[in-house]
Amino acid sequence: MQQLTSFFKHKDTHSLFKITALYARCSALDRLELCEDLELMANNTNYPWLVGGDFKTIMDESEKLGGLPVTQSEVNDFV
Repeated sequence: MQQLTSFFKHKDTHSLFKITALYARCSALDRLELCEDLELMANNTNYPWLVGGDFKTIMDESEKLGGLPVTQSEVNDFV
């Protein structure tokens, strides 16, 4: 499991919203699966939604120090 999603109801207004906490796997293929799952969830919700956590990726090479280089396709998958 890479994510946990819960629905909440505000006690005064009874408004519904959902929160997804995630911790992505290291594999680019697994992260792509996570993004597809999130996209499916986004297309099937009418509630305010907060998504946060560690996506295990970067948006730009300047964010990375050391280790293996990141490929542009990995960045594009995230963006």
